[in-house]
Parts: sequence; C-alpha cells; structure tokens
Amino acid sequence: DADDNEYYRYDAILNGEVKQVKFDDSLNEGYLYNEVEYDDNGYVTSCDRVVTTDDDYYYDEVTNAKVSQKSSTVTIDGEGFYMASGAKIFVIDDDDVSTYTAKKLANEYEDGGLNARVTGVVNADGEYSYLYIYLV
Repeated sequence: DADDNEYYRYDAILNGEVKQVKFDDSLNEGYLYNEVEYDDNGYVTSCDRVVTTDDDYYYDEVTNAKVSQKSSTVTIDGEGFYMASGAKIFVIDDDDVSTYTAKKLANEYEDGGLNARVTGVVNADGEYSYLYIYLV
C-alpha cells in the first residue's frame, strides 16, 4: 500500500455481504473467523478460526452428506439446524459464493454428495442465523 505495508487480500463474507478484507498475514481459506481485530490502517491483525462447536457456533466436516429440509429446519448429515427468520445460507465453491435457500440446498444434496466444512452461527434465541457451506 502507500505506506509500504505488505498485506494479503481475501474475499470474505462480512455481515452477509461479500467484501475484500486486508490481512497482515496469510490465513487458511474456507473457514469462519471471529474475534477479528483491526489495526489503524484497517488491516486485520488477528482473528480466531471457528473449528469447534459451542453455544455460539457449530462446526463439522461432512463427507457424502445428505441434506433435507422441513419447515424451518435444515438437516445435514443427521444434524438439524433450526433456521431463524431471515437466516442466510452461503455455499462457497472456491471463489464463487452463492446464497441458497434451505429448499435449494436440500434439493441439490437430497441423495448425498455434500463434501464440505459446515459452520453455523447461533443467535441469542438458539436459532441459526447463518450457515456457511464451504465445498471441499
């Protein structure tokens, strides 16, 4: 940049929108990150990769998974996700990010074949507000 800082540029989904983000170091693509910190130049200086399930996040890697959908629940490889009103599902295939409905996701993988890292964001009501499906 103009200050001779070296950085890495990535496309990221921030608050439901795809944007470019500058990092001062490289990172592993295809994961959800939280606890993001920025420096004075707006570069991300630290963040934590979500790779476990807890009260706020769900994480799993699935192979040849089947997907179904009934009402507000999406089921991936036997794990049910009750989707909040207005929830978003993002399917990431390399550099291509698509927004899916629960029905479209279920129709595409009803017979299996989903190989992905699945990350969900849980809201204060215990419902999923976001599902990120990173195809591997």
